[in-house]
Amino acid sequence: MDQPELGPANPSAPSEPPEPLAVRDATGQSAQSLQRGECVRSGTPPLRTHWSNLVAPLVSLVVVVTIVLSIIAVVHGASRTIPTSGATSKSTGNASGASHATNALPLAPDFTLLTLTGGAFHLASQRGHVVVLYFMSTICAACVRGSYFVATSMQDANRPTAEALAIDMNPGDTANDVKSFEQSASIPANAPLTWAFDENQQVASHYGVLALGTVFVVDAQGRIVYESDGAVAPGQLVQVVQSHA
Repeated sequence: MDQPELGPANPSAPSEPPEPLAVRDATGQSAQSLQRGECVRSGTPPLRTHWSNLVAPLVSLVVVVTIVLSIIAVVHGASRTIPTSGATSKSTGNASGASHATNALPLAPDFTLLTLTGGAFHLASQRGHVVVLYFMSTICAACVRGSYFVATSMQDANRPTAEALAIDMNPGDTANDVKSFEQSASIPANAPLTWAFDENQQVASHYGVLALGTVFVVDAQGRIVYESDGAVAPGQLVQVVQSHA
């Protein structure tokens, strides 16, 4: 005789619900883990990401500091190489006109340049005269005032054995260019000032000229007794010329 099929012992008792499946995100971490505050960002630890964001600014800072230090080193080196640069001047003789050990003064490099009038200016031929060398350019705005200052200083010095030579360093300048510049600078016609051309800047190179407006004073023995990068105080050039002429 077939036995009847037995059902649940207690039909009215509810069955236990199945355990819910863990929901996982794209990284494979469960939602429950996310609810506990565990942060996952594309598999990279947060601290590592933080440091990686600082690398680029740090590299940029190092580059900027390196450039600044390099510029400071170059400027400092240049100032040590050229003592008269940076708005300074130097006189190697005393104010009364007697030099401190004349034989120890640097001899001015000799040169010959073509002048505005078509002649030649030979420095060695000027022995017995004080010569002021003014390195300028017709395209230098500051040289307009500087040329006038040199010309009038020579007039104020009023020494017949003193003369000035304005040396044009601008390549390609013609006589008309210099004449136009002379007029724009209002140079007095009777000023003891001669214009000359240094087209290849060879003379400027021999004298170590690094800036337009540089002034050298050569005494009657052909030695440099004064030099300046252009920052000549009012009356100073007059005093130097008078003390050596």
